[in-house]
Amino acid sequence: MPAASLIAVDPSQAGAPRVNIFVHGYRSMVSPADVEAARLRVQQTGVAGESYLLRWMAGRWSDSATVAGLRAAYKATRFRYALTPWALLVDAGVIGLHEAAQFKVMERKAEVVGRRLPALVAEIAEGRPVNFIGHSLGARVIHHALAHAHSADLTIDDVVLLAGAADLNAEDWERCVRQLRGKLYNAYSPRDRILRMTPDVRRRVGSRPMAPVVIDGEEKLVNITCPEVAHVAHWTRLPELLQRVWPHCGDVVESSKTERNL
Repeated sequence: MPAASLIAVDPSQAGAPRVNIFVHGYRSMVSPADVEAARLRVQQTGVAGESYLLRWMAGRWSDSATVAGLRAAYKATRFRYALTPWALLVDAGVIGLHEAAQFKVMERKAEVVGRRLPALVAEIAEGRPVNFIGHSLGARVIHHALAHAHSADLTIDDVVLLAGAADLNAEDWERCVRQLRGKLYNAYSPRDRILRMTPDVRRRVGSRPMAPVVIDGEEKLVNITCPEVAHVAHWTRLPELLQRVWPHCGDVVESSKTERNL
């Protein structure tokens, strides 16, 4: 598996008092054009700090195109069979099974990337506080990064999950949230059709509210319902959505040692 890498969003912000890590989801940053679009999108959020995109191999649309192409080539050799209802049903089944298998592979890959992420971020953070923002399977990456954050010297402020494909019923969410200086913001939609089609019966944080986590009388987990925002739009409409769900998006931190007023 090619190594995940951090791409600077705006080099002019190098050395800023805080670091923001944006993690994309399934098939979201495949080409250089996708990377450039994501970089500009993050800049347009107005987020303060030194921001990075984590680029990881989260699947390619060409994988599905290959399967469809092979089916078409086979059908071309059997023209009379090709357009029968049975043939079309088989096509849908083959492509559906391929998509389900691909998604499960990417889930496991997200977990591996997440376990390695704390060490990667620690190298560039150098003691500065870090915020994590993840969309779709990017939320799964972040969940596993939080679970293994103890392996690196990281100070984590806020976490923002957008239409997250992380497991709602994971037993370690409270422990993950307790290590944050700030809060976890979960933007979810009960109408998210993409998450409802994931190939298992597990519930995802992007389609339901997460269980509350209260520490010393303070609510550390904030659920924000976004029923009007489609799954992919959580990423494509990032500039308008992030400021809506994350109150500290534009905060300017004067010093890496400054305690933020939460």
